[in-house]
Amino acid sequence: MGRLQRCLARGEYGPLRDCPLFESDFLQVTRSGEPAGWVTMAVAATTPLLPLPDLLLLAQPLPPRPPDAEELRLLG
Repeated sequence: MGRLQRCLARGEYGPLRDCPLFESDFLQVTRSGEPAGWVTMAVAATTPLLPLPDLLLLAQPLPPRPPDAEELRLLG
């Protein structure tokens, strides 16, 4: 289970809690090629009746916090 899926499993985003999803982390870079930050991208299926995923999620890590705090923030 990835970081975004663990974040969603906590239930704050209700309908997304049990969605099957595929996620991957990407490193953002500036035009000059310098690292700018990490983004997690995921595709999710909100209903099992659809033949393809119908939701694209973007999230980025939050600044360091206490161990029990959330580790990702959804963008958008």
